[in-house]
Amino acid sequence: MHIRSPVLPAAIMFALLASAALALEVKLQVAETAGAVRQGSPITSGIPFAKGTLKDVSKLSAKANGKACPAQFATTVSWDDGSIRWVLMDTQADVAPSGKTEVVVSDAGGNAAPGTPVKVEDSPEAVKVSTGPLQFVVNKKKFNLFESIKVDGKEQVTAAGKGIVVYKAGGGESPADAPAEVKVEQAGPVRATICLRGKFSDTHKGLLSYTARITAYAGRKHLKVHLWIENQAAMGYFRSKQEGGTSPTADWFAFEGIALDLGLGLGEVVTARCEGVEA
Repeated sequence: MHIRSPVLPAAIMFALLASAALALEVKLQVAETAGAVRQGSPITSGIPFAKGTLKDVSKLSAKANGKACPAQFATTVSWDDGSIRWVLMDTQADVAPSGKTEVVVSDAGGNAAPGTPVKVEDSPEAVKVSTGPLQFVVNKKKFNLFESIKVDGKEQVTAAGKGIVVYKAGGGESPADAPAEVKVEQAGPVRATICLRGKFSDTHKGLLSYTARITAYAGRKHLKVHLWIENQAAMGYFRSKQEGGTSPTADWFAFEGIALDLGLGLGEVVTARCEGVEA
């Protein structure tokens, strides 16, 4: 199963405009570069503010081509006087193929709410997330990445998958352990991000670990998944004694491949026919 990134492949340019009489405004130009139709496509951007300019992100709102659009704002860095230096914005906008859309962020208030906001339920057993048409569950007690994904009420991914599997050099496989940490990093109405961290304890002296981030967007039927496989051994290259070095063992980890094993709920048995052969 391949989960495509929903993030708009865009070039974003912005200018900060301020007036004593008017609300603070930041204009961003979103350019569609792939020649694809973008309807309500997620946009994520950092926005800088001059010292003393912005005090409260709750007053921010966004418009795309002059029309209010739902947006989510979070402070990432503050100035030493307590004012806001950087804001992370998530919004959604329509962009024509190879076209451009202007997104204007202001502190005039009146931030629009999404029609189907992201909802997050965090319990000791699992994290459940709904975007409206899509719902997914992350199990905290075992690691299969997704316990379930449903789209329009139909289960597309089941709990049968193994999750992340490392195929060892020389044969054998090593599935990821249950996550040591499951953290809700973002839980806003426009975007939610869940972070999972854990290890592969049965290989490479327990030094191999993973970090996975799952991001969901309001009203969308797709997810974004970022996955990192991390070698927690000493950094740099250490030549083993067999290679003429002084280190008794090398800290490199050799493997044949990595797979994301998901239980796909495809319904009826899928068959294919080619040149008189069916399977």
